[in-house]
Amino acid sequence: MPVINLMAFAGERPKQAPRSLPNEYATKSLDCDYPIGNLEPYKKPDPVSEGLTAQNKTVFKYKDKWWFKWGTDVDAVLSPIANDPHQRVYFTSKDGLRVTNSSIFNGKGDLPAASFLLGVPSPKHALNGVVVPPTPLPKKDEAEDDETRFYVFTYVTAQGEESAQSPLSNQLEIKYPSSAVNITFPPQAKLQGNVVYRRLYRSGTGGGVGGFFKVDDYPLATLKVTDNKDESELGETLQSQSYEPPNKAMSFLTLMPNGILAGGYENNVCFSEPYLLHAFPPEYQLTTEHEIVAMESVSNLLLVGTKGYPWIFQGTSSDAMSGRKLESMQACVSKRSMRNIDNLIIYASPHGLCAFTGQDVKLITSDVINSSQWEAMNPKTIEAYYYDGKYLAFYGDKLDKSFTYDPGTGALNFYSFGTDLGYTDLVTGNFYMRSENGKTMAKWNKGAVKDYVWRSKEYYGLFPTFNTLYVRAKDISLVGIKVIVDGRVIHTYTVGSLKDKPVRIPPKRGNTWQFEVFGTGIVEQVCIATSMAEVYG
Repeated sequence: MPVINLMAFAGERPKQAPRSLPNEYATKSLDCDYPIGNLEPYKKPDPVSEGLTAQNKTVFKYKDKWWFKWGTDVDAVLSPIANDPHQRVYFTSKDGLRVTNSSIFNGKGDLPAASFLLGVPSPKHALNGVVVPPTPLPKKDEAEDDETRFYVFTYVTAQGEESAQSPLSNQLEIKYPSSAVNITFPPQAKLQGNVVYRRLYRSGTGGGVGGFFKVDDYPLATLKVTDNKDESELGETLQSQSYEPPNKAMSFLTLMPNGILAGGYENNVCFSEPYLLHAFPPEYQLTTEHEIVAMESVSNLLLVGTKGYPWIFQGTSSDAMSGRKLESMQACVSKRSMRNIDNLIIYASPHGLCAFTGQDVKLITSDVINSSQWEAMNPKTIEAYYYDGKYLAFYGDKLDKSFTYDPGTGALNFYSFGTDLGYTDLVTGNFYMRSENGKTMAKWNKGAVKDYVWRSKEYYGLFPTFNTLYVRAKDISLVGIKVIVDGRVIHTYTVGSLKDKPVRIPPKRGNTWQFEVFGTGIVEQVCIATSMAEVYG
């Protein structure tokens, strides 16, 4: 005789017809969890004391203690420098990339309380030099020791970030090696960032190679100095010739291996000098065919989602990056939808979720959800995060609904609540979101249990008659169930009405049978049979 016996539970695969689903999959799964195959309730967010305002849209945890909060969509990354003494954080803003550090971040209101525009502008005007011959003059002038000399200078921040050099100074003819040079720096209006001194360089040779060599550093207030150093006393060579600040239109930011900061604007992809994140040489800039929507790194690859074809950029150093347009025609429709899920970059396309496989982008939900179902979820609104090895996404105009996608099983699980901001703490594994009252933060899936609904697949038969129901649960008093025949509920067992034993259901003959479990109890088995003997096997 026919028996419906379900001993494992899973989420939804909306694309499949209800009758063709594998036994464990649901036609409706709302606020359910399946950590070990049982049907369990998902948990509400658990509020914490950290406050939020309605204006907050991005949060970021700093030094495992402090919360940075912004009123716009912001990308933020920690400094990749080992044991960075300044503990810097780099982030996007409406006026360009910015940087804060452990000395200035704290203060009143939302943190960071202070920050600087990233990058050090190069001096616009040259310095002036005047040669001062030695006194008294040497008795003999050796022509072979005459020198033609130039000077340049750079700006340097308190964190040691250096600008590109100034224009060349006036040409100086040094007839006597012991001559001094009086330097006059051009006056300078207030500079962006925290520039604290000028670094002076002079032309020369070292090891037979020409270049500019460091003379010394001077406070910004000092406009007149004297260079009387011997060539052997000069320091390192100038390295920052092309250290331009990042473009102020840059609105994407992610960190790549080897200390490379990758950013973008319009269809331009930009890379910093390794471990010198203030410097974005123009020769390191590459382009995509279409406008950039999102970017994320994995290994030594950068995946760039655009309004057209996706691109990858690959290289172990900034000067060796190369780009490749992928064959897939899956555009990215939401910046915040792109996330790295255990080295699998996933993002929302017009047709479903896509993932970068290492060679190309693949539509990974093609067997799970169809285009019309996906479109109804308004994928342009998706904001996603990493949680427990899954892709956790919030969607809808108010971001008040959510789902998880498990790359391992391909199942979708839906939830009746959402958030307009979030942060995954990789140290604790917690995902932080806005609490239900909107005024504080909360930990996802850490509060009281929610009432769930789980509806089974459709079981087809030649008009069988079932008369026995058995639900095995950890606490049967927390479980209710509906029996559905040919799309109509023939009986509802409310929460608390079931006992830990088989019960009779009203006799009914039908072609399609389903059941819907609800409540907060942990369910291990549901069995619908034609007799008590079949339930007990």
